[in-house]
Amino acid sequence: MGSNLSWRDFKMTPPPLIVAMKLEKIIYCFFFGLALHSYSVWAAHTEISQIEKQLSCKQVQLPVEEIEGSMAVYGYSSGAPREKPISTAFWCQRAEHDFLLVFLKNGNLFHAQCRPYLHWPWVPHGLKLIRENWALSDFMYLKDIPSYSQIDDVGNKGKRKIRRGPRGASTTGMIVQDGTSFVNYFYCFRGDWMVMQRD
Repeated sequence: MGSNLSWRDFKMTPPPLIVAMKLEKIIYCFFFGLALHSYSVWAAHTEISQIEKQLSCKQVQLPVEEIEGSMAVYGYSSGAPREKPISTAFWCQRAEHDFLLVFLKNGNLFHAQCRPYLHWPWVPHGLKLIRENWALSDFMYLKDIPSYSQIDDVGNKGKRKIRRGPRGASTTGMIVQDGTSFVNYFYCFRGDWMVMQRD
């Protein structure tokens, strides 16, 4: 009488062929993921280069000792936590004190709720995407903040009143963090860019 028993019935070590097949699958998945990541990085770089020409700016390049994060990040989402990340955000420079935080999707300037780029007068130090439930009253409306030249010329005199976000409301979508020592947090709220600064 024949037996239907296999190596599994005796809890034996799997045959070398099976081990090799599993190892081959793991290696294949690893290199496929690596190739996919490399392609995504290449595609994002190509898209950024196209936007640089459109906005007449260059992606920010800082000395290594001044960098506190990446100058470009992928996976930004402006909506609820379950919204699919869709955009790349990166810093671009036009002049000495004229920086742009740019958002793009599929090679085009894009933001679902706010203008797809914002002006910033101070040197950036590196981006990071975070989600926090922070009070909007701690944020300032970016359009109320004077440019670098205005600050340099008049100091605190003549500066427009800086409004803060509404009380009782909090952040829900992604926040773009720049820097780690002195930090700027950028957030889009109902069509307006806002910023919170912490040291």
